[in-house]
Amino acid sequence: MSAVKQSDRLGSVPTPRGRAAGEVAPEVRETTRQPTLPTQLSAPAVESLETQTPPAAPSEPGSVGPLAPAPSPRRLTRPRQILRIVAIGTVAVVLVGAVLLSRADAEARSAQVARAQAQAAALDAIRVSNHVWQVRGATLTAEAAGRTIAAAEADLAATPQAGDAPRAALQAAVVALRTALVAPGSATDATALTAAVAGVAAPQQAAVAAQTAWQVAENARVAAKAAADQAAAQAAADQAAAQAAAAKAAATRTTRTATSSSGSTAPAAPAATTAGVEYSAGTIGAALNAFRASRGLPPMAIVRSAARVQHAGEMAASNSIWHSSVRTMWEIVGRVMPVSATAMIDAYANSPSHLAVMVGNFSTAYIGAVTYNGMLYTSIQCG
Repeated sequence: MSAVKQSDRLGSVPTPRGRAAGEVAPEVRETTRQPTLPTQLSAPAVESLETQTPPAAPSEPGSVGPLAPAPSPRRLTRPRQILRIVAIGTVAVVLVGAVLLSRADAEARSAQVARAQAQAAALDAIRVSNHVWQVRGATLTAEAAGRTIAAAEADLAATPQAGDAPRAALQAAVVALRTALVAPGSATDATALTAAVAGVAAPQQAAVAAQTAWQVAENARVAAKAAADQAAAQAAADQAAAQAAAAKAAATRTTRTATSSSGSTAPAAPAATTAGVEYSAGTIGAALNAFRASRGLPPMAIVRSAARVQHAGEMAASNSIWHSSVRTMWEIVGRVMPVSATAMIDAYANSPSHLAVMVGNFSTAYIGAVTYNGMLYTSIQCG
């Protein structure tokens, strides 16, 4: 060991530099800095420490004896320190990364579960909403079906002359709608009900249209009949007046003829008893041809017959009806009250024997009619 040169100033001690044993420590230069204690840059590793020998005490008081340099621990080389730091940092980064990845994965799974739950809830809400709308739609359709049935039945009651085919079609559509209304599943499914409701519209319109057409034709028939009756009544009145005038003139002529040049009066030949006022043969004929037309038959020519008028008057005078005693044609006779040509023809139609004459294969009808005491007497021969 080399001796350490004593400095002129006390309190200054050499600072070990960590040299190996056997090396000579450099002299300590005088410095103005405060004395410092030996330090080490970093804590040595446990395996690098060596047994240190405490310095020997000075031999004399007040003197500074030779000091043995303090043994310094072995330092790690710089590359090994770097590698150690890098390893520790790598481990730390890996651990932190693993923790962060684990946390991110857990958060991702939580978010995925939350999304799945939200989607399931949304699908459930959609299903519930669809079901509600289906039920609501079926309810509204059922109400519409009820109103449709009521309207169709009202039209059935209001169209008795629409014809068998239109009314049967409408009735079948109503039955189909009632069946769909009580079918299983109709409370939540409006499809079948909607189709059944739509199926009622066409036959309903057809029945109403047929009834309307019938009513138009019936109104025209009634108007024509009223006009014909009015004209017939006027013609009958005119004819009655003319007959009365003719009868008066004939009576005058008979009286004059019966008075002979001898101045005696010859007895007049007895005449058949008649009564009533002649009714229009044309009106009776029009009603007869209208009835034949309803059966698809051609009209007959209508001829006023004086012989038929005479026979009608005779029946009126006797308050009874009978056939002519001498005839060469088919004959029908009758009486009705009140006076109406249509009522007379309807009465004939209700008798099979009279109906057979009215719809027979004839070309001409010879007609005579009178009214008496509110009754209409007629005699008709067809040929």
